[in-house]
Amino acid sequence: MRTPRRTAQGTFRVLIASSRPIDPAAWLRRGMVAQPLPAEIDRALAEPPAALVLDLRTAGPHAEACWLLHRLLGVPVVAFADAPLQPGEVTAALDHGAAEVVTDGLDEDLLAAQVAAVLRRARRDVLQELPAVITIGEAVVDLLRRRVCRAGQEYSLSRSEFTLLLTLLRANGRACSHAELVARVWGQGGASSEHYLRLYIRYLRQKIEADPRRPRAIINVWGVGYRLVLQRGAEQPTREARPLAGRVTPAARATG
Repeated sequence: MRTPRRTAQGTFRVLIASSRPIDPAAWLRRGMVAQPLPAEIDRALAEPPAALVLDLRTAGPHAEACWLLHRLLGVPVVAFADAPLQPGEVTAALDHGAAEVVTDGLDEDLLAAQVAAVLRRARRDVLQELPAVITIGEAVVDLLRRRVCRAGQEYSLSRSEFTLLLTLLRANGRACSHAELVARVWGQGGASSEHYLRLYIRYLRQKIEADPRRPRAIINVWGVGYRLVLQRGAEQPTREARPLAGRVTPAARATG
């Protein structure tokens, strides 16, 4: 999750995916400016909001755009509904990445208070934003332009490659599980096979690693997933290791 940005007026901009009218006063009282989620996703990408608010009842096709912006920008999502939700609906919203699900009916003042609390937590938890340009081994990555420069060559990053790289960066050296990476890049219920993840890890390595066959930056963590190492030489080259197939003895068969 990135550090929430204020507007030039010192307020936080919140985009709301809902067909219901917005009460600006409820948000201004807590230092936020609430606006409808634009139909063109590029407008939201060009001017990222501090948070997204999703109406689980009336968002319609805007719901998918809301979750996509969440994955691309790393901004928090607060979901709500004007009627009690089923447990499965709450679980689905949380699985998609919602920071909060408001189930106490449509009280816009309460909703604004919940979003303000989420933003306070985000400012506390995230010490600093990712820089616009980072160095990974011998590669220089321009996060704003989504481009990689290495050995005099320039490579563009696809949306999936970029989201995968951002997820690894935000993990700050922590190993990300296969399931976490798949959910972040393709969403819950997206690419269910880890084949897609291995494929895009290979694409990233081809653009970032000096020797993709002996990666030093995007490291395979056996039994978990992958992690990103920024410091050159901090890791020994690691191949996509696979466990040796052990021979099962008759005793093991009997007890296993």
